[in-house]
Amino acid sequence: EALDALYEDGFLPYSGESRSDVHNLYYMARSARVDLPSFSPTSENRRIKKKFDGKHLVSKEYSASAFIKNGDMLNFCLKYFETRHGQNFITKERLIRILSHSPEAKVVEYKDAEGVSRAYIIEVHGDNMRHYWFSFYDLSMVYQSFGMWLMIDRVDDAKKKGLKYCYLGTVYGDKALYK
Repeated sequence: EALDALYEDGFLPYSGESRSDVHNLYYMARSARVDLPSFSPTSENRRIKKKFDGKHLVSKEYSASAFIKNGDMLNFCLKYFETRHGQNFITKERLIRILSHSPEAKVVEYKDAEGVSRAYIIEVHGDNMRHYWFSFYDLSMVYQSFGMWLMIDRVDDAKKKGLKYCYLGTVYGDKALYK
């Protein structure tokens, strides 16, 4: 099926531990979806945007496959997950499997004015949609709402590109309420 249709029907890419030879596997899930044409930032979104907008953070999109051999990026992401979610939450093998999930997988890198990588976002891009799949960012900014700013920035970018939807992933449990 076309990628956009899979998402519209309620499917997300599977990223759990599984056989290494499984690619392009999707599962039905309850996902948050932003209707971009009607999206306008809330007062809380605007407050968070002001904290980082104009702070010389530059984003650039890459094919996810380009990052599979990037040891610095992989280590950055693995350290983020270990610190935020505990040891063995995500393994290097699983992260590589996520990056090689499909040709539509992209990595967005955010660098500061000095050229230091501050965040990586793994997304899936369709013709009229974007899926904000995983984010990894500088943990020194964790209590400054940097993660929320990244999500808002990617939603804003998708809207500027004229896309129809931005999917934010599953919304099961209290940990997903920020979405």
